[in-house]
Amino acid sequence: SEMCKETDRISYVESVTDDKDSKETLYKRIEISGDTFDKDTPGTYEQTYYIVDTDGNRSNEAKLTIVVQ
Repeated sequence: SEMCKETDRISYVESVTDDKDSKETLYKRIEISGDTFDKDTPGTYEQTYYIVDTDGNRSNEAKLTIVVQ
């Protein structure tokens, strides 16, 4: 059977803070780039997570690797 091993993606950005925007606002502004994740197709997928605050400042990136078996 196929198995999907996935880390909680929100944990990659849960410690984000800003001097102006609330955590709720920042969560709504999470951007994800990289591979489209397909749980039905075995392979390794890489995604990059970052946040752009309301002033247009971009956070550091967090890279996530997802392996579908």
